[in-house]
Amino acid sequence: NISKIELICLEDVGENHPAGSSVAEMFEFESHTPYDYIQSRYTNFYNKRIVKRLDQLTTDDLYLIGTGDDVLFWITPLNQEHSHVWGKKLRLTLNYENQYPITKDFILKEGEY
Repeated sequence: NISKIELICLEDVGENHPAGSSVAEMFEFESHTPYDYIQSRYTNFYNKRIVKRLDQLTTDDLYLIGTGDDVLFWITPLNQEHSHVWGKKLRLTLNYENQYPITKDFILKEGEY
């Protein structure tokens, strides 16, 4: 199970986000989970949609996430106010309860993530 998702900038992203700082509050997270469906003994709607700011996610939000279509989640800048993050180098880290974290460095380009 993923316990936390971190997103940091590897280069300065404006005055308030120097290299090495979190930019999670600038991004929206979206995924689905069948957890409520399973807990309801398969009577409630199957995929609960989770849409939150990345910095507001809880461990419970991340339980059994994924769409079932090889997509774990999407992250996108919240709005045009945060468009200055496009083209910047970022680091995404998935922290897990029982294994080492997975980290990916990338340059944020317009499109789906």
